[in-house]
Amino acid sequence: MGHLTVLRVYLIPNGLKYWLFVPIGTIIDNLILRSLTELKTERYKDSEYDPTEFTPIGCRLSFRLKGKSMKTGFLYHELYMWHDTGNASLYLAPGLTVEPDEHAESAKTKRRMRNLLEVSGIWDDLQQLRPNPASVKDILRFHTDEYVRKVKAMSEDCGGDAGELTPFGPGSYEIALLSAGGVIRAAQAVWDGEVKNAYALVRPPGHHAEADRGRGFCIFGNVAIAAMKLLAETDAKRIAVLDWDVHHGNGTQSAFYNRDDVLMLSIHQDNLYPAGVGFVNERGAGAGEVY
Repeated sequence: MGHLTVLRVYLIPNGLKYWLFVPIGTIIDNLILRSLTELKTERYKDSEYDPTEFTPIGCRLSFRLKGKSMKTGFLYHELYMWHDTGNASLYLAPGLTVEPDEHAESAKTKRRMRNLLEVSGIWDDLQQLRPNPASVKDILRFHTDEYVRKVKAMSEDCGGDAGELTPFGPGSYEIALLSAGGVIRAAQAVWDGEVKNAYALVRPPGHHAEADRGRGFCIFGNVAIAAMKLLAETDAKRIAVLDWDVHHGNGTQSAFYNRDDVLMLSIHQDNLYPAGVGFVNERGAGAGEVY
C-alpha cells in the first residue's frame, strides 16, 4: 500500500523449473540501484562467466559476458504517472480536520526512480521494453466481470474508489490495463529470451487487489494476471511469486490459494495491512495446500 507497494518485478529463470516474480517496494530501491551499478564494474568485463549475488532479493544471477549478453529489461510508460489518486494526508481523505496533501501512492517517487536510472548512467545498459494494455480476457482470468465493468464505468465518469482505499480518477481504467499489460510484457520478454531479467516500474500497483474489489491502492492484480497468462499461453508449468513488501500480498495470495502450479511467498510486517491476514498458518487449501 502506498509508495511501498508500487510494483517492482524481476523475472528470473532460476534453474529450479520456476519462474520467479518478485514485486518489490520502493523502500529498497537504493539497494536495487546499487546492485545494478555493480554489474557495470570493470572486474566483470573480461569474465566468461560470473555468478553475481543480487542483494535485494537474495538470488544468484548468472551472466555470460563473452559474446552477446542479454540485458536487464526495463519497462516504463509516462501514462503510469498519470494515474490520479487525488489529494490525501498519506491515505486519509482531506477535510476540516485533515489538511490536503499528496496521496501516499503518487507519481513522485516512481518518477524519481526512473530519473535516477538515467542520471546514474544505468539507463544506457538497460533494454527498454514497451508495454501494451492487457486484454479484458487477461484481466478476467483473475477478476470478476462485474468488478471490471464497475471500474470501467467509474473511470469513464469522474473516477471513484475501486473498493477499499483505492481512489482513482478519470482514465485510470485504461492505465490499469496498461499496468497489468506492462507486467505481462516483462514476463513474456524473459520467457522468450529477449532479456535476462526484467524490472517493471508500473502503477497502479496490484498485489492487494482481490478478484471482486480493489484494495490498498491496487486496482488489478498485475502479477497474478501475468502469471496466469504465462501458465495459460506458454509451456510454463510452475511459477514462484516472492512478494517483498511491508504489507502482505493478500490479493496475489488469494489468486493462487487453491492452486498447485504457483508458489506464493509473502515477506511482510505482521498484521499491518490488511489486518487479520498474512499469518504463517495460511498455507493454501485443496490442491494448493502446503505448496
